[in-house]
Amino acid sequence: MHEKVSFAFPDRKIVGLEVTRPRGPGRRTLMFGALSLVLVGALVALFVVDVLQPPDNCSSGQLQIIGSTAVEPTIRELRSAYATECTSADITIAANGSRSGTRQLNETGAKDAAAAEKLIAMSDGRAEAAPDLQGKAVAIVVFAVVVNRSADVAALSSAQLRAIYAGRVTNWKQLGGRDLPIRMVSRVGPDSGSRRTFRDKVLGGDQELGISSDDCRTKDDPVARHQRCEVGTTEELLARVNDIEGAIGYAELGSSRKFPAITALAVDGVVPEAAKVADSSYKFWEVEYAYTYKSPAAGSLQAAFLTYLTSPPAKPVLERDGLVPCPDLPSSFCG
Repeated sequence: MHEKVSFAFPDRKIVGLEVTRPRGPGRRTLMFGALSLVLVGALVALFVVDVLQPPDNCSSGQLQIIGSTAVEPTIRELRSAYATECTSADITIAANGSRSGTRQLNETGAKDAAAAEKLIAMSDGRAEAAPDLQGKAVAIVVFAVVVNRSADVAALSSAQLRAIYAGRVTNWKQLGGRDLPIRMVSRVGPDSGSRRTFRDKVLGGDQELGISSDDCRTKDDPVARHQRCEVGTTEELLARVNDIEGAIGYAELGSSRKFPAITALAVDGVVPEAAKVADSSYKFWEVEYAYTYKSPAAGSLQAAFLTYLTSPPAKPVLERDGLVPCPDLPSSFCG
């Protein structure tokens, strides 16, 4: 669009100079764009608030979370959410297994009560008897029997699983799957809460067989009919099952969903999910407890974070990771 404009100067006048107005978005377009940005920002803010709500109260100090590796990813998310709002809270995580964690807490408290006030031990199930340990039920952890998809099996019965872990079934073709050796990937020793829960809830109390493989891929014991290895953490177990053909193991359900080559099996015709725990049809689960040495001191970071674990702001994180918050369940589950 062109028009002629005049410029007046003190000593002369210039007339007839043509100028071109720049083309671009009009005022209405700019206002609409600004309004759209505001609306998008509001929606993002609502999402963030819903998923990572701020803690109800903040405390400062140092705290270390030890124990269960099954819930380590969830605890890391909760730690990050708490520390983002409570910037004076220094929280570290050193997951070392349920039994190891509660044992470390008890031994620390017996030697140095002040040091124990800076520890919380997470445990899959109740800790071994120790009069000075106090446990708080946080959530139900849903576990799953997991297999590498190469096995081509989606469901097994408890009897079939016991046959596998007793060494009576050693190839997936015996169970309707592919012609592949069954490679059991288990957790190390009695310190693992996941292993203890698997033994009690799936194997009917039977112990697992001995180790016959160091790398989980090849059998090192020429005499053993079965193939079984052990690893230290939930993450290691899931990584091995995800990478090795014919592998089977057990782990926390939420963590297993992050591995593309893993199938979480239905057991006795029931798929592993929170709703099946709530209606009592799925049996492979355990209560996650947070333990302290004696009662936490009022106003301490230990007390504040313990409260935060079962508070409404923590609920979206627990649920997103496949856990069922204890406040949402009848007392018979978490009592």
